[in-house]
Amino acid sequence: MKRFLLFGLLFFFAVANAQSLHPELVLNKITQVKASEKKDEIYLTITEFSSTGKNRHYTIPQYPITWPQAALPQVKDLSVWKNTLAPGESAEIVVSVVEHDVPPWNTDDLVGTMKLRLKNTNGQLQHEWAYMGSGVRGMGTKLQTNLNQVFNFDDAEGEYKLNFQLLENNSAAMPTQQKTTG
Repeated sequence: MKRFLLFGLLFFFAVANAQSLHPELVLNKITQVKASEKKDEIYLTITEFSSTGKNRHYTIPQYPITWPQAALPQVKDLSVWKNTLAPGESAEIVVSVVEHDVPPWNTDDLVGTMKLRLKNTNGQLQHEWAYMGSGVRGMGTKLQTNLNQVFNFDDAEGEYKLNFQLLENNSAAMPTQQKTTG
């Protein structure tokens, strides 16, 4: 009887754990199409709104570091977000591209913002990409559900092209590492 109970508990935990998902958002590359200034410096802000209430906000690279325009070609395959979604959990990831300026006379400029909605429905990852604001081109008005997405962000002067990929990892999620390139 004890063996049956132990086997039943192990089976229950294995099934429950197998339904947890470990998605990861990767920035494959960032390309400067048009500079807004002679020496643009940019950074990303990432905000996670979780259905569990464990929200996060951080910058990549970590503040106060920025990427100078000359370093952008070296920014490749950078994990910008990853987490574990248990069955029924969802998350909304908001990524903004910001062009750094020198305070206090000139504040940083928001170049563009995108959103990725994720949900674990019975062990299946549902996702959709969306754009926010007027600084995003290239997606049309429909939400996109493919695993790769390209965003063209532009403000009044600068323009950047970002290639993102959503990975549906089966291994355990680790905390996001904000590695710096440049």
